[in-house]
Amino acid sequence: MSLDEQGVYAEFDVGKLYVYGVSLLIGFIGYSSQIFVFWDYLGGFSPKTVVVLGVFNILLHLLFYNYYLAVTVPPGHVPIGWEPPRDGANVYELKRDTLKPRYCRICKGYKPPRTHHCSDCDKCVLKMDHHCPWTNNCVGFYNQPHFLRFVYTVDVTCAMAMAIHSLRMYELVRDSMNGTYYVRQPTQTEVTFLIINTTLLFFVLLFVGILSGYHLYLVGGNTTTIESREKERVAKLVQSRKCQPTPYPYNLGVVRNFRSVFGDNPLLWWVPKQMAGSGLDFAIRDDLKPPVYWPPPGYNREVGDPLKVKQGCDSSRTVFQNDGVKVISEIDDDGEMVIRQYNKTQDPAALECGGEVGDNKQNGGMLTGFFDSGRDDKSEGEDPGSFDESSDSDDDMENLPNSVKDIYERETP
Repeated sequence: MSLDEQGVYAEFDVGKLYVYGVSLLIGFIGYSSQIFVFWDYLGGFSPKTVVVLGVFNILLHLLFYNYYLAVTVPPGHVPIGWEPPRDGANVYELKRDTLKPRYCRICKGYKPPRTHHCSDCDKCVLKMDHHCPWTNNCVGFYNQPHFLRFVYTVDVTCAMAMAIHSLRMYELVRDSMNGTYYVRQPTQTEVTFLIINTTLLFFVLLFVGILSGYHLYLVGGNTTTIESREKERVAKLVQSRKCQPTPYPYNLGVVRNFRSVFGDNPLLWWVPKQMAGSGLDFAIRDDLKPPVYWPPPGYNREVGDPLKVKQGCDSSRTVFQNDGVKVISEIDDDGEMVIRQYNKTQDPAALECGGEVGDNKQNGGMLTGFFDSGRDDKSEGEDPGSFDESSDSDDDMENLPNSVKDIYERETP
């Protein structure tokens, strides 16, 4: 906790600890390896040492720079006042079965294709992939190339460091087996850093390698992490014959997909540069005629549910009840999850089925105003730990009593 300019205690940004930790880890492995392992293994100052350490330091500082860009470059946000074009757009993303443009109730604006609201950043992010705690930033349209270059540079740099560590360890084992261990006997410091750095490099390569491999697959299909889950659900709906087969519109072919992220010249893909474009509209496959609707109309996050959700007893759930006051979560006519509060003067039969929706005022003893959970069609029905960390919440949720709000957030899928 720290005091801000107005003398009010501000909550410490835990995400900064992740950034400091990653920076220290990179620096520790990078420089301790050169000082305590590489230098002696390469035989001290020599042309070979200069070349090897020169290449390694170029990779190391490129890694640092790409990490700096992934942390500091904003992912891109929706311009104030942006509205879906009436014509000329390649892709339209519509809300569930209402066929209305998606709208964020927190940012109070429309959402372009591939845009999602990040609950951590509290903003709508253009072409949102995921919120990365290690960069304390969202991965979106403008900083996705920096994030990808960072993870790929981690792979290459750590692979080079692991190779040199492995060669040094092989040399020590060979000398021990041949009885020549005394010739180049390592110091206790070298052995310590050999063990520590090799262990750290192994785990970094394992986890970052899995991450970078997954993102390599996503970029090859011009897909974000959120959209990969989206495609899986559409495929299940098609398989169950609840949705018409619809091709994913953004897959332009592997080469064009990589160019759309890293630039047109493959020789410069490793060079950090500003992303071209606006992030408000995207190219689509050549065999599709615009406009294209993705996800397809009828798409529903809850696979297995009817495409047209109706209000009724089977779609409502009591989340709070006390002294005749009942709070019910249910699906409204637009397919949104909402909660409504009724008091004891309301007809019990109507209570059991969720009652009727009226104006936002007291009417006949019933509080007919309702509060939209606002969870966007991109984030409803996610399992805990899902990659999709986007969620849109109506500001009216802040007006709920804490006890009701807590229960609702726990009970709502």
